[in-house]
Amino acid sequence: MITLKRTYKTSDGGLIEMAQRMLLGANRDILKLNEYAYTQAMLDAIEAKRIAFAGLPTDVELSGQLGGATQAKKDKRTEATEYVMVEIMARIKLKFEDEQHPAYKRFAVNHIYNETDGNFLMLLFRVHRQAAALQPTLGYGLTPAIVAQVETLANEFLNLWIAQDAAIDERDLAVQMRVEAGNSLYADVAKLGGLGKRLWWNKDESKYNDYVMYAAGAEPPAQTVVESDINPGTVVNLSVTGIEPGSRCKYENTGTEELQIYYSSGAAALPMPGDTIKTLPPGANWQGTASENGYLPGVREHLNVYNPGASPGHIVVTVLG
Repeated sequence: MITLKRTYKTSDGGLIEMAQRMLLGANRDILKLNEYAYTQAMLDAIEAKRIAFAGLPTDVELSGQLGGATQAKKDKRTEATEYVMVEIMARIKLKFEDEQHPAYKRFAVNHIYNETDGNFLMLLFRVHRQAAALQPTLGYGLTPAIVAQVETLANEFLNLWIAQDAAIDERDLAVQMRVEAGNSLYADVAKLGGLGKRLWWNKDESKYNDYVMYAAGAEPPAQTVVESDINPGTVVNLSVTGIEPGSRCKYENTGTEELQIYYSSGAAALPMPGDTIKTLPPGANWQGTASENGYLPGVREHLNVYNPGASPGHIVVTVLG
């Protein structure tokens, strides 16, 4: 979970547009700005920051990169589950004929499809231990190679889980870099805007407005705004920062496809049983606290948006406070 908060009260795209609009006015007014020791080099530095900020990976890109690691782990888990149930537990059941037999129950696979990743990994190693102990006398084709494959699958699953965690860390670092870059750009833009407004106060309303940071000059309340495209059939993990259970969130579906919004234990993870899903038709919006949408500290902290449709969607999330 990213703890660094945005200091700007608009979306990343809104900040880029704000900087561009202000730079147009400032380049026009460079001679007047020079009177305050504000140079062309300083404007060029802001423009360089704006371009660099615009070129940073978006939530769509970062979620796509993370999605590959997530899917690989998911596929390995499915492979391991089916292997255990077919190659191991089918043979155990043939031997003891009853899932209530103590020897069968020692494997404790009754929740294999719904275990958390940590419990699933322990389950695989437990199945390997129990199967290895029974293998010499069980019969029914339970060979050492079949037993050994369970341990192999467990280690492969662990490695893919580690790879997914590394991908999450890389994504979080990329988001942090984007927030830091945005905060730095915003600080420069705010300083330039303050100077520009003083230059044209009660002199030229049109030029004064070039330095106004927010529409109609009305600065919004403390808030974070994140918006993103949501490609068809994909999940995007939004880079919303500073969320707490009582944070008031507004979700706006500004696209043409129905979207599902939920907090998940996994970044860019598809909706799972237990997730509190807010389904928004095109043009609809919803407002409530993060906890009302399923946020649970330490358990479900990733704000994901899933587009089950066939066309691109778009979401705008505003976090108040």
